[in-house]
Amino acid sequence: MRFRLASVAVLLFASAAARADSVTLTINNPVQSVTSAGGTLSFNATASAPLTNMGSEDLNSLSFQLNPANSFFIDPSSFTMGNWPFTLNPGDSYTDVLFTVTVPANTAANSFIGSVELDGGPDNTALGTQSFTINVTPAATAATPEPSSLLMLGTGVVALAGSMRRRFTGLAASR
Repeated sequence: MRFRLASVAVLLFASAAARADSVTLTINNPVQSVTSAGGTLSFNATASAPLTNMGSEDLNSLSFQLNPANSFFIDPSSFTMGNWPFTLNPGDSYTDVLFTVTVPANTAANSFIGSVELDGGPDNTALGTQSFTINVTPAATAATPEPSSLLMLGTGVVALAGSMRRRFTGLAASR
C-alpha cells in the first residue's frame, strides 16, 4: 500500500513538474530602419498564452542577443516597469511596446540581427523567442549649392542694392 501511494505521489509530482505551458511571442514589426544619424526604434509585441496551458504563466524577464555586437542601447523598461502584466492566464494576450533600441549617431550602415527571449515560470525558462532586424542606412547629405547659383544670387543682391540706392538718392535730391 505504501509503495502505491509513493508511486502515485511521484507520478503526480512528476506530471506537475513536467508541465509544458508556453507563451507565443510575436514582434509586430520585426524589421525596422534608422539612418546613421541615429534614433530610437520601438518594438511592439504580442504575448499570448494558449487555452491549452494548465495555469497562469509568470512573465519574469527579457534577454537579448544582437549581431554584430554594437553600442546600441536596448531598453526593456516598458516591460520591466509594469506596463506588461506579471502573468498571463490561459487564453490571455497582451500587446504593447516590449523594448526600445537607441542607435547612436554615426553608426556604420549595416543590418543588425537580434533576438529577444521572454523568460518566465517558476524556473525562469524561455517561454518564447522572437527575432528582429535593425537596418542602419546612410544619412542623407545636405545639397551644396553650386558656384554659379551663388554668383547669380550675389548679382541679384547687388542689383537690388543699386536700385534701392538710386531710389533713395533720387528722393533726397527732389526734396
